[in-house]
Amino acid sequence: MRRQVTERFLQLVGRGAILLLLAVGLACTASKSSTLTEADRQQVEELLARAQTELDAKNYDRAMTAAIAAYEKDTSNTRAIQLRNRIQSEREAAMGAAAERSVPEQLDFARRLARTNDHEAAKAAFEKVLAVDPNNRDARRGKEAAEKALADAKAKEQEAARRTALANARRLYDSRQYTQAIAAYDEILKQDPRNSEAQRYIARSRTAIADEQKKQQEGEIAQLLASAERQVKSRQFDEAAATYRTVLEKDRGNRDATRGLRDIDSAIAGQKKAEVDKLIQAAQSNVRADKLDAALVQLDAAEKIDAGDSRIARMRSDITRQQARAAEIAARPAPTPAPTPTPRPSP
Repeated sequence: MRRQVTERFLQLVGRGAILLLLAVGLACTASKSSTLTEADRQQVEELLARAQTELDAKNYDRAMTAAIAAYEKDTSNTRAIQLRNRIQSEREAAMGAAAERSVPEQLDFARRLARTNDHEAAKAAFEKVLAVDPNNRDARRGKEAAEKALADAKAKEQEAARRTALANARRLYDSRQYTQAIAAYDEILKQDPRNSEAQRYIARSRTAIADEQKKQQEGEIAQLLASAERQVKSRQFDEAAATYRTVLEKDRGNRDATRGLRDIDSAIAGQKKAEVDKLIQAAQSNVRADKLDAALVQLDAAEKIDAGDSRIARMRSDITRQQARAAEIAARPAPTPAPTPTPRPSP
């Protein structure tokens, strides 16, 4: 059981220390040994000497602080890197021994970890104390403080992530990529359902999309109306009517399309009337010339155009009566010729 606790303690504390070293290393990459002044180099040597002294005294935290400070000054200094690694190794070995320490010693070690802001490792160290002494108030307060520090750090990370997400979504909105902006703000609302900025810009994005769609539709309708007018001018009435109906499918109350269809109906009616008038006039001429069959053919053509024209029925009735009279006359027997008188002989 003691061995398992020791191994767990090493894992937690070692991981925190490694994360601390990585963070420091990333922050210091801007330093270049080529830009060091003589005073800087001297300071690096002093820091390395101090780190070695503290390591010899097994003051690992102070040793690590000095080694890290030297590394910050000169990130290419191999002595600083090697010393830092050595401090880490000896510190981890000491941590293993710490598992066997008394409660006061372990409590002091946990406090030192907390002072270095290694809250994950400090929490684990305080838990080690509480495993031995569950009622230890200092360990409990230390653990709570470490947990609060970890929660605060997590909250800061979340806030930073939220701000980054909001900035990215706003850039999409400002670049008029409204659909993508809505998707980005939706992701924010999944994490923060009450985020007023996300809600506000989703509404604005939807309004902008609707406005763009309206403008696009208006442009399409304008093109269709212009096309229909050209078709009317070329007397392509069927095609023009179909174009106007397409407009009404997009905009049911469009006045131009409604008026256009009404004008087409009037134009078609006028065209049909002119054609019927022409056929009736030709039929009348044939009637006067006694060409009744030809007149009937022309009336049939007129009836196909406008079956409701009453003139067609009247003329057809007149022609039928004329044909009947002609047939009646043709059916009458020819009159018997009078006898030729016999001439008298002359005296």
